[in-house]
Amino acid sequence: MRERKALCVLHPSYEQLSYKDGHDKYQRELISFLEIHNIRYINLLPYFRLIGKESWLMPIDNHPSPKGHLVIANEIAKTIPIL
Repeated sequence: MRERKALCVLHPSYEQLSYKDGHDKYQRELISFLEIHNIRYINLLPYFRLIGKESWLMPIDNHPSPKGHLVIANEIAKTIPIL
């Protein structure tokens, strides 16, 4: 059987970006599950906290702006050659 590789990309919620601490319980649980099962992942929360929610969210909703999509694409691109 051929080995399949996967990458799980964890996007932060608006609440996670609005507060410095907390609001990441479920994300920590998911990361724990991914690590136990040896599934590769990218946690985007630290990257988006660095640039701030105003810089990466669209003003009318909580979807990524063009800058946010660029951050996401760059982080995925760094990981793909490793897969």
